[in-house]
Parts: sequence; structure tokens; C-alpha cells
Amino acid sequence: MDRRRSWWTWIVLAEMSMALAACTFDESGIGGSVEDGGISDDMSDAATDAASDEDADAMHTPDAGYDVSDGSVPDADPTSDRDDDGIPDNQDNCPMIANNDQLDEDNDGVGDKCDNCFRDKNTNQYDEDSDGVGDVCDNCFGIPNRDQEDNGETAVDGKADGIGDACDPRPAEGGDKVLYQDGFNVPANAPPEGWTEVANGTWEIANGSLHQTNPSNGDMAVAMLLRSKIGDLTAMAVETKMSVPSIGGSDNQFEFGVVARYYSLNGLGLACVLQRPSSGADRLRIDALGRSDVWTGSGDVTISPTTHYRLTLGIHERVYRCRALDLSDNSATESFETTSMGTIPTQGQVGLRTKRIQASFSYIVVYELGGPIPPTDDGQEPPMQ
Repeated sequence: MDRRRSWWTWIVLAEMSMALAACTFDESGIGGSVEDGGISDDMSDAATDAASDEDADAMHTPDAGYDVSDGSVPDADPTSDRDDDGIPDNQDNCPMIANNDQLDEDNDGVGDKCDNCFRDKNTNQYDEDSDGVGDVCDNCFGIPNRDQEDNGETAVDGKADGIGDACDPRPAEGGDKVLYQDGFNVPANAPPEGWTEVANGTWEIANGSLHQTNPSNGDMAVAMLLRSKIGDLTAMAVETKMSVPSIGGSDNQFEFGVVARYYSLNGLGLACVLQRPSSGADRLRIDALGRSDVWTGSGDVTISPTTHYRLTLGIHERVYRCRALDLSDNSATESFETTSMGTIPTQGQVGLRTKRIQASFSYIVVYELGGPIPPTDDGQEPPMQ
């Protein structure tokens, strides 16, 4: 009896020894790899990690997390909880800010604690002006104003119009509203949907801006990109933030800016541009498009490469205002208005325009205004040129 028990014990121990010899062990002492969600493989974890770490992010340490085959995406460690709220990062809708309640009022997949518009769905979290308030709920889409103040109208016994004081074309007057805005955030090798190319432009969207990359000269110098007709508005304003990457070579004569009330059937319209003429100083200029002999300009502007300018064209009936702000120090402002532009259409398209220069546009906003445009500081109209 004892001999039979010993013989049986020896067989069991031998089989266990053979089974253990066939197993591979990772550094935690557990056979097989858990790197692939607990599925065993023929390689040790260290070998699996080394072979699949395409992005060299050093996240493939044995048993640390799930391997990611996409070389551009760092691995997500299912045990990581950077904000210590008890919810793993790969399940946390705010992985960097503690929110164990996981509240998400707008159901956009971004928790309220870290959502830059927690009442308005915006999964992409775009924030054109980087003020911490997302584009879909920012009352100044292109100008930083984290406080979202809109008190200009109420300060003079009016009603707030929903446009922040920092960007309101008429901050002390109500009745204004945003008709259209675009931050050019979605990369594309063509203009955004709803825009039409005119003349010799090459337009693309990259790095959060719309770029016109063709610096053509001569008869094909002008490039315009137009948005569909805005309507017959008594008062409106078009605003953009723009820059030129470089100036040199044949760029001794160029312009870039915004267009409004452009009527494609006859080519008439209005443009507010920064211009470097063939001779003389840089200037801010309003052009009656389609009539080369009708324009008004104002000097004391210096155009510099890579400097951003905020340009605004305001229209009220037949009064036109052009304003440029140098954003390098927020102090160099040039503004003027005129009524001497001849026949300009009462409605038409808005857009962007370049001539003989490459240029970038960070955003465009179109406002419908509730009344007249405030006059310039001196209230004077510059002389016709």
C-alpha cells in the first residue's frame, strides 16, 4: 500500500515538473503575457514590449498596460489614475482633474470639471483665443476674455446683447449678434465647406489657420475666398486675425484683408486691406472693388512679417469704417471712416483677399449690427486719394 502511494506520488510530481518546464514567466512571476489583455503568447512580456514599442514611449514595461500598435499613440495604462479620483485614466472623462462623480451635463464625453463649455456639446474642445472658454460658448470667439464680461450696454441703461465687451464692435450699444464664425480648425487641402474660390488663390487649412499660399504677381495677383451671401444688412462688420509669413523678393507691392458686400455678377464690393504700395508708406485702405479709381487710405501703418493684425471692416448704410490693430503690443491702432466710395452693393458675399502675397487667417467673424458704427476718434473723414 505504501509502495503504491509512493509510486502514484512520483507520477504526479513528474507531470507537474513537465508542465512547469513548458511555461514562460514574466518578471512578475506570472506565466504568459498580460500585455495583451491577459491573452497568453509565446513571448515574454519584455520581448513583446520591445517588439511593439513603435512610438518609443517607454510604456511597454512588462505587465504595465495594454500594448498599442499605433506608433503615434502612447499606451494607456489601465491602472493609472493621475488625478487620484479612483477612476482609471482610460475610463475617466477628466483624467487630469479629480471628478469621481463623472458629471457630464452636455454628454459630449468630457467631464464638467474639465469641459471648456460644460453646457454646450463640444467634444473637440476648440478654443480659438486660448482663454479657457470653448468656441461654442465664448462670447468673444477670437479675443481672449475669460471673464466673459458683457456690461457695456447695461452701463448705459441698455440690454446686454450677448457679445463680450472685448470684441463688441459697438460695446455701448445693444442689438448686435454673431451671424457666422469660423476658426479654421479642421485641416484640409481646400477651403472650408460653403466657401468659394475666386481668382488665383491656393487655399489650405493647417495648424488652426486658413492659408493662402500662392504669391502670384502680375495679372493673376488677386486671390479671394468668399462665403455665401450674408443678406441685405443695413449694418454689419467683418473681423479677422491675419499675418504674412515673410516679406521679401518681389513683395514690394501687396495687400491682404477682408471683403464685404461683394456681388459676383459685376465684381463690385468693398475691401478693407493692409497694403504696401509700389511707392510710399504702408497704409490701411478701403477699396471699392471693381472700380480701381475709387479708394481711400490712411498712413502710419508698418507691416511686419509674422506680426498678427486684427482687421475689422464695419458698414452702416453708406458709412464704411476700416480698423487695424497691431497685436504685437495691442497699442498701434489705425482707424478711419468714409462715405465717399460711390456705388457699393447693399448685399453680397463676405470673404478674405490677398494680392501678391502669401497670408494666413486665424479666424473670421461676421456680425449683424443693431445700429450705426461709432465714429473714429477725431470724427473726420480722410481725404480721397
